Amino acid sequence: MMNPLRKIDRRHTKGGGAESERAQMYPHPVTTPKHTVDQVGLCKTCRHATAITNVSGSIFYRCSLSESDPRFCKYPSLPVIRCTGYEPKTS
Repeated sequence: MMNPLRKIDRRHTKGGGAESERAQMYPHPVTTPKHTVDQVGLCKTCRHATAITNVSGSIFYRCSLSESDPRFCKYPSLPVIRCTGYEPKTS
């Protein structure tokens, strides 16, 4: 008898694994919710921030200043109210 608590490894089975399970969970493209400036803060309008959306539709804001300056978080906690590296996007 199979142990019901045992995790099943589907990586090597045809049609199994995380990719097919994800496709079953999200059969249609996920619509990305639009964040407002109040929810995101300065990152929404900063030229150093890039919005990253994962497969479940969550949005994260990545700061490019983190690559060269350790004072900046790669993915800051939102909303960002004050930032020494803030520079508005140019149109």
